Amino acid sequence: PYALQGIKEAKEDLQADCYLSVCKYLEAQGYAQYEISNFAKPGRHSRHNLCYWNDEEYLGLGPGAHSFLSGRRFFYPRDIQRFIDIGTPEDEGPGGSFSEYVMLRLRLKAGLLKKELQARFGLDFSVFDKKALQRLEAGGFLHHSEEEIALTCKGFLLSNAVIGTLLS
Repeated sequence: PYALQGIKEAKEDLQADCYLSVCKYLEAQGYAQYEISNFAKPGRHSRHNLCYWNDEEYLGLGPGAHSFLSGRRFFYPRDIQRFIDIGTPEDEGPGGSFSEYVMLRLRLKAGLLKKELQARFGLDFSVFDKKALQRLEAGGFLHHSEEEIALTCKGFLLSNAVIGTLLS
């Protein structure tokens, strides 16, 4: 929440209605939603952002930059003087775990693909509770098939809770 003079944060229901309206409007204008908060004309997706959501490695340089290389996450301090004084990044620990991958991939409209999960972790969708998947699909939060699990627009609104349910 931002504290701006005279501006109050909209209630959650209004925020949800606005999000869904914007999704519908942008799609009608020819913009496809490819990530929870990103739309683009066909073939114009941000390769930079997709690197994050696909849990691929990247190198960030300079104050405040984050990186994911060789299975480790690290960052440089935001403060320029501290960045100059320290010169080395601060370790954030390992990255690329199963849970992290699932969480990041489910931010994408394409969702989690079985073949990629198998290639990366040697796992298939049987790792997820079948009843939880059915409840989430019946509630309109996701759709799943033999090949994919993907959140719906409604699911994007409650993505943290939906993903948490799948990973519990």
